[in-house]
Amino acid sequence: MVGSYVGGCVFFRGIVIALCCVLSISKVNACPQQPNADIIGEATDLKSKQFLYCEYHFLSDKQSIVIYRNSNSEKIAEKTVNYLRSNLAPDIQQTDFRHCESIVVTQSQPLAGSSVSDSVLAYRVSYRKANSDDVKVKTIRSKPPMKTIVDAGFDNAIRYYWNDLQSTGSATFSFLVPARLKTVTLKVVKMAMEQCESLADLDKRYAHDEHDCYRVYPKSAVLRLFVSPLTLVYQIDNQQLMFFSGNSNITNDNGKGQKVAINYRYQ
Repeated sequence: MVGSYVGGCVFFRGIVIALCCVLSISKVNACPQQPNADIIGEATDLKSKQFLYCEYHFLSDKQSIVIYRNSNSEKIAEKTVNYLRSNLAPDIQQTDFRHCESIVVTQSQPLAGSSVSDSVLAYRVSYRKANSDDVKVKTIRSKPPMKTIVDAGFDNAIRYYWNDLQSTGSATFSFLVPARLKTVTLKVVKMAMEQCESLADLDKRYAHDEHDCYRVYPKSAVLRLFVSPLTLVYQIDNQQLMFFSGNSNITNDNGKGQKVAINYRYQ
């Protein structure tokens, strides 16, 4: 849904020594139970359906820790999500131990003396690209009255806008993209399950009267030419996320982006 800790990665000029890195062997394998894990997500490649990784979510009051493991149960990444400041825009710290990619987002008020309204929040974003010693840092301001959503706050945003989505069928908000050091305006649209099954190649496991399906895409028509939509399936009675498909926040073994389908189960 996560400072400058980079998971034990050591960088020298032009050379990356990834003390933390591990190799993974791709194979089909369901995600086994883990003690105290509240949520388990099984990620597969969106096209080939091959198993990619497991997500293990450990929840506590105002904080979530997510452990990512490959098919050999090796820890490949870890993310800490802190909701003390906001449920929609939490502070995050994420590190990939294979190639030392790291993301840090922290929320702060605008600098004293600035002309920006007090209602505008600022987010300090730090991003280290995979297999690189280059760390990019930028402060990004929110754009009221639109809500700014950060990382796992996206899931909470669906519940925050739940009534609007039921009544009007859509909602719009600003989503922070750390790797690009910018925000993107996204639109969430409620769709009929039959349409989602066709567009997202869903199986028939989701009962139409028990689940809602949402498609998420950039509001900008230009961006829609380059960015694939997300598909989300929620259980209606408890508003829990059951399925996600789209770009993953975890890159592949080489640090490249990947499109995934993730099925979630709750303990």
